[in-house]
This record gives sequence, structure tokens and C-alpha cells, in this order.
Amino acid sequence: MDKSPNTEKPDSGGNRASTAGVSNTESPRLQECYAHALELMEQPGYDIDRAHDLLTECVIHDPGNLLYVNALLENLGRKHHDDKQSRQGHIYTAKGNLNKAISTRNWRHVLRLGPELLKHNPWDIAVLRAMARACEAERYSRAEVRYLQNALETAPEDAELNRRAAQLLVKLERFDEAINCWRRVEDADPHDIEASRMIATLTLDKTRHQSSSEEGEEEVVEENKQSAEPVLSSATGDDGGEHHPPEEKKEPRKLVLTRRQELDQAIANSPENDEAYLQLAEYHLSEGRTYDAQRTLQKALSISKDPDVLNRVEDVNMLRAKEHAEIAEQRAAEEGTTEAREQAEKLREEQARLEFEIYKSRCERAPDDHSLQFELGVRLKRLGNFRESLDRLKAGLEVPEHRATASLEIGEILQRYQQFPKALQCYRQAAQLAAGEPSAADCRKRALYRAGALATTMKLTDSARQYLKELVTMDPEYLDAKPRLDKLAQMSENS
Repeated sequence: MDKSPNTEKPDSGGNRASTAGVSNTESPRLQECYAHALELMEQPGYDIDRAHDLLTECVIHDPGNLLYVNALLENLGRKHHDDKQSRQGHIYTAKGNLNKAISTRNWRHVLRLGPELLKHNPWDIAVLRAMARACEAERYSRAEVRYLQNALETAPEDAELNRRAAQLLVKLERFDEAINCWRRVEDADPHDIEASRMIATLTLDKTRHQSSSEEGEEEVVEENKQSAEPVLSSATGDDGGEHHPPEEKKEPRKLVLTRRQELDQAIANSPENDEAYLQLAEYHLSEGRTYDAQRTLQKALSISKDPDVLNRVEDVNMLRAKEHAEIAEQRAAEEGTTEAREQAEKLREEQARLEFEIYKSRCERAPDDHSLQFELGVRLKRLGNFRESLDRLKAGLEVPEHRATASLEIGEILQRYQQFPKALQCYRQAAQLAAGEPSAADCRKRALYRAGALATTMKLTDSARQYLKELVTMDPEYLDAKPRLDKLAQMSENS
């Protein structure tokens, strides 16, 4: 939440937000204390405790004045150098009196005790909660928001603090901040339906409010234009009366929603309908916001038993794990440190483990699905479970789009177990199956490379040369294919 500046001078206008109980004789004295405190705060090395005493006097006698509360908390932040590391754990004797005042609902007394307690720690959650509750009871909304703001600096993920702050910010028409608070509530509990409903509603309210404000500004401009125009007389001059052109009927401004707003509204209107969640998740994915898509799908899963929803949740979870691993690998390449490399390796292992668990669950849900069996085999192979993966990979030979890759994966396992002729046959088959398929180009390159390298090891020089030559024609820079081919040519010349 945005902090209001503390340099304004209090006046009798609405920005003051002062308590109605402040007398006419007392108000000038408080304003003088506030002005003196501001003067001190503008000086280098000023007496912070003296400024606190002056501002405490202001807040105690006018607890609903936002300017006073702002200045008090800012001054205390300077006193503690904005060091929030030791926010919690402070226990003071005066807290006993505070707790007693809370238990008896003596909110006036709470407001009197709070400023001195905050002097020791302006981020004390217990004191700030108490001050916020007292302000709520006394209907000092702006001051309550400010105390909640300091509390959220200590506990930004506290759902209840964010919920209460959001409710107040809506009343103050601070929609962006309210939406941010509701998003934190949502982060704390992805199954909180109220949070998603309020985010959607406030997004629309914000749009309507902006449209209404813009329309009002347009009307003011139009009125000013009309008032500046000369009065038109009758075209015939038959009378001396004034004639005005007929007023044009103004079309009502149409509210145009973005696709995101439409989907948010659909969820708000029907929170039990999983289709809107799925569409919103796809929208987030199209915009590259995988985290938002993940959260949206988790909500859909909480209200739906559709297996397709679970599959989409799993897909996005795997996508997120892949993104994290790729980012870590990029960082490791840039930094070159052991720590960065270890982190990248750890995230790759976590990605592999997550994918294995997901495909294992999918195979249990659909044991006759050959495509799922193949995908599980790929994950088992990545984890080093070669023997167990072999039967699963063979299921891929039954699925046309997986045949080439399945042959390649099986060949690599057979080569590992030194079954070279069978492995070479698998590589040949993979290269043939992938031929002419643009989407299988990488598979074909890998198969040709494997076949060329293995044929070289098996002393099948002509075959090796054929495979590598075909690969170099496709991609001259593929690994060390060209040096291998050149070496074979040199061997042939020497022989």
C-alpha cells in the first residue's frame, strides 16, 4: 500500500481526516505540535525522541488524523533505521495494560497506550493489530489502514491482515492496492473463493470507476466549451430571442472489458464452473504467466473432479519446474560458480523426479494408455532406471508419433548393455521413421549421430561414413559429427 506523505500541513479540509471529538481550542495546539515535529524531522541529526513525544501528543488527542499517524510511524522508522530484523519478540510491561484494555474493549485507552509501545518497535504486530482494531471500533478507517500497512511490512503474507486492509482500501477507492491485498490472501490459501471473487469484482469496479471519471471529465470539458461559445441569434432575425441548437442525445459510454476481465467476471458469477478457470489459465499461459496459470488451475481443481483439470494442473506444474531448471542453468552458465552449478543440477533432478511421479500417477489412472507408458519410460531412463524403463519404452512403438523416439531411446539402452547390433538396428529404424517429419528433426539427427558413432566402434566404416555424412548435410555444426567424418575419410585414405 502506498504511504501518504507526511509533509502536509493539517487544515480544516477533508485531507485532514481528524477526529470529530477534537475541540476548537485543542486543534490549534495539536497543529502546532505537528508543525514543530515536522521542523525537527527536516533537520539532520534531530532529536527523534522529542519529535516522537510531540507526535504522540497529536495522535493521542486526534487518533483518526492520518497526517499525525503517518508522521509518528515515519519518525519511528527513522529511529530504528528501518531495521525490521528484530520486529518480533519484544515484550514490555505496558503490554499487560494494553491486553487488559483490549479485553474490556476500551478502545480509547488502546489508542492512548499504542504510540508509546510502538516507540520500542514500530513493527510490533500485536500492538499494530490492537491499534487497527481500536481504529475500526472508532471508525477511523484511514488511520486503521496505516497501522495495517506497518503490520504488513512485518507479515506481508498474513491472510487476515490483507483481508481487512483490502476491505478498507475498497471503501477508499484504492482499487489497485485492494486487489494486491486480495492476491496475497489468495497466495496464502489458493482455495479461498472469496479472494478470487473479490479480485474479479474489483477489477471490474476499477474499470467502471475509471470510465466514469473519464466521462465526467469529458462532460466538464464540453460544458466549458459551450459556455465559451457566443450566443447564436435567429437566422431570420424575426425576433431578438436567443436560439440554441438542439441538444444531441449523448450515447451512454459502453464499458469494454479485456479478455482477462471477462474471464474474471465469469468466475465471479459462477465460481463452481471449472470451464472459466481453464480458459483463464490458458490465457495466462498465452501471456507467459505460468505462475498465474498454476494458481488458477489449483482453484479449478479444488472445485472440480474432471480428470482433464488434474491433467492441466500437472502439465503446468511440469512446465514451471522446467522453467526453474532452465533459469538456474542459464545463471550457472553466466556466473560459472560451483554453487550455481549445484543449484542448477538440483533443480534438474527435482524436475525429473516430479515428471516421473506425475507420469507414474497417470499410468495408474490409465494403465492401457501406451503413450503414457512411453512417457513414463522416458522419465525412468532419465533417472537411471534403465531395465525398468525398457518395457515402458516399447509401448511407444505402438503409438505412431512416438515410434521414432522410442526406437532411439531403446537403442541407447541396448548399447549401454553392449547389445551393439540390436542397438544399431534401433538407431537405423529411428532415423528412417523420423525422415520427412520436421517435428522429428532433432530425433533424426541424434539417431544418425548415434548410428555413426556406434558403427565406427563396430568397424563398419562405410556405414558410419554414410550416417555421419547424412547428418553433416542436415546440420554441419552438430556436436563433433564433422570431425568424426573427416577422421573416417583420413583413415580410408591411409588404408
